Amino acid sequence: MAHAYVAFGLAHQEVYRLMFIQNWAYADVAFADLEVSGEKALSLLTRALALSGSPAKAETVWAALHGLVLLSVSATKYLPTPADALIDGLLDLCYPGVKEKPARRPSASRTA
Repeated sequence: MAHAYVAFGLAHQEVYRLMFIQNWAYADVAFADLEVSGEKALSLLTRALALSGSPAKAETVWAALHGLVLLSVSATKYLPTPADALIDGLLDLCYPGVKEKPARRPSASRTA
């Protein structure tokens, strides 16, 4: 979800700016009712972070992701590390082991 949040911000820079930088009224609408506003990814991110057990840690991660989007857009030459590597580093610091994925079962459509 962290990767999707940053990817959205980078792919939809104008929408991101409207929501979080230029007009706080858009952010107020998005946060008022996340499901109705169509901000499904934002809704999932905020719920996942809330379940982390530490509101301060959750807000720190969100603030770092927000900063990553802004720096990736406005200060690219000063941020040479790829966004995915920065996100992974952040998650490692705040949630050790979170990137470990369970083994996937083979798809039913695959044949041996």
